[in-house]
Amino acid sequence: MNITVKVEKPSEITRKLTIQVPATVVTQKLEEKYDEIQKTSNLKGFRPGMAPLSVIKQMYGEDAKHKVFHSLIEESLDQATEEHQIKTVGSPKIEAPDNQKGPGEHDHFLEEGKDFNFIATLDIIPTIKVDHYLHIPLTQERTELTDEELEQSIKQFLDNKSKFEPVTSGIVLANGEMSSRPAQNGDFLKIDVIGKLINKQGEFTEKSFRVVLSKDHHLKKYAEQEVEFTITVKEINKKLTPELNDTLAKEAGFNDALDFRVMLKEVLSNSKKNQINEKLKNEIIKYLIEKNPFQVPLILIQTQTKYLIQDFVLRLKEDKHSDEEIKKAAEKNLPFFAQRAEIQVKSSLILETISKKENISVTTNDLDHEIKHIAEDSKIDEQEIRKYYDEKKSRLADLEYRLVQEKTLNFLIDKAAMKN
Repeated sequence: MNITVKVEKPSEITRKLTIQVPATVVTQKLEEKYDEIQKTSNLKGFRPGMAPLSVIKQMYGEDAKHKVFHSLIEESLDQATEEHQIKTVGSPKIEAPDNQKGPGEHDHFLEEGKDFNFIATLDIIPTIKVDHYLHIPLTQERTELTDEELEQSIKQFLDNKSKFEPVTSGIVLANGEMSSRPAQNGDFLKIDVIGKLINKQGEFTEKSFRVVLSKDHHLKKYAEQEVEFTITVKEINKKLTPELNDTLAKEAGFNDALDFRVMLKEVLSNSKKNQINEKLKNEIIKYLIEKNPFQVPLILIQTQTKYLIQDFVLRLKEDKHSDEEIKKAAEKNLPFFAQRAEIQVKSSLILETISKKENISVTTNDLDHEIKHIAEDSKIDEQEIRKYYDEKKSRLADLEYRLVQEKTLNFLIDKAAMKN
C-alpha cells in the first residue's frame, strides 16, 4: 500500500507516527467493501447479489466507511512499523482530527476522494545497550554442606516425629487431677484461654493480663478495645523425641538409618547449591539494572504486575482464604508486586540483549533435559508434558525463552569476578 509515514521520537520508549493514506487508496478500499457487500446482499425487491451500487451505498455506506476507516489504520500501521522496524507493545493511541465528527470513540467518518491522515502514538520496547556485564564482582559462598547443617536437619526431622505424653500426679489441675510436677522449660501446656472486654473503669474479677487489640483486628467491632485474658492450665505434657534408627528410617521410606543420612545429605547439598546460585543470580540482576539504567513502557510493568497478583490470589484461594481477605492482601501488597514487576521486566530485557550479543541459544538437548526435569518434579508422564508444549507453539516459545535467560545468567556467573 502506498502510504507516507513521518516518524518522531518523543522519548526512548515512544514513537509518534504521522501517516497519510492517499485518496486513491481510500477510494479503492471503499469500492472493494461496497463490492463485497453487494455480492452478499439479499435486499427486498432485488435478486440476491444484484442490488444497485447506489442502493448499497445508501443502506450500508456508513457501516462500510466505519469498517474501512479501521482497516486502513490497521493495515497502514502494520506496514509502517514493519518498514521502520518498530517493535511495539500494547495498543496504540490513534488520533484522526480531520475525520472526527464527535467526542465518541465511533464518531468518525471517511470521505471518498480525500487523503486519510492520522497520528499513532506507540509504546515500544527500547533498544538497550548493555555494558558492564562481564567480570561482575560476586562473593562465592561455601556450597559444601557442613556436619552441623546435616545434624540440624536430622534434629528437625526427629522433632517433627515427637510425641507428647501427659504427666500425672503432683499438683492439682483445673479438672481436679494431679500432675507429677510443675511445668518445666520444654513442656507443652494444654490451656483454655478466655477473653472478655474490659469496661471503661477497668474493672475485672480475676487477676489475669490485659491487652489492647490492634486497629487492624479482623473483627472490626473489637478493634482498639481492651481485652482481659484468663488462662487455665488443663494438662501438662512432656515431649518424647525418638532416636534415628533403622526402624524409623524404614517408616520414612529408606532402607536404613545410613541410607537416610546419605539421601538427606544429597538433598540438602543440592538445595544449598541452588539457594546460593539463586542468590548469585539476584545479585547479578541487581548489578545489571543499576549499571544499565533505561526506561520501560508502563504497559509492560502493569501487565507483569497483573500476572503476579493473579498468581498471588490463586495461591491464597488454594489456602482457603476468604474473598475479603484476598482483596485486602492484594491491595496491601500492590506496591511490592509493582516494584517486583519492574525488576522482572528490566532484567528480562537486559538478559535478552546479552543473550543475542553473546549468541546464547537453546538446543534440542536443553529442551529435552528440561522436559524430563519437569516430568520428574511434577510426577507426570514425560509424554504428557511434551504433549502440553506441542499443543501450543507459544508454550514452547515461553519455555525456550526462560531457558535462554537461565543460560545467560549461568554464563554471567561463569564470567564473574568471583572472590571467596
